[in-house]
Amino acid sequence: MHNKPNSSAETFESLGRVIKNTECDLIVFLGDTVHGPSVKENYGMYLRQVLDLTKGVKFAFVFGNHDDECETSKEEILSVIGEYDNSLVNGRDYSVEMLGETLIFLDSGSYYNGKGSYYDTVKQEQIDFCKILL
Repeated sequence: MHNKPNSSAETFESLGRVIKNTECDLIVFLGDTVHGPSVKENYGMYLRQVLDLTKGVKFAFVFGNHDDECETSKEEILSVIGEYDNSLVNGRDYSVEMLGETLIFLDSGSYYNGKGSYYDTVKQEQIDFCKILL
């Protein structure tokens, strides 16, 4: 989504329309929901603009490499997500049982050095977490 100041109203309208017209069981936000470098302040406001589109449909969320490129920590982001009753998010690494399947969501991390963001990798403890679940 890369929500940020001056984001496209058309994008929001399109996503809202798809959610409204689709009988989905789950919405998954796959990172970079808010473009952190563009939103140094008011991150929560921009995140809520996106999450409000779910209109009560259950959702999951994982971090992208841009989400924490701001003055908001991942823990603070998770706190905002926790305000939503339809959130299935349970930390940075978690699983969801849905329709007889186990869905696993992992935070692959990011390296943010104050100048730019770089990709990190999944860690051994996360692989072990998955092995326990499967």
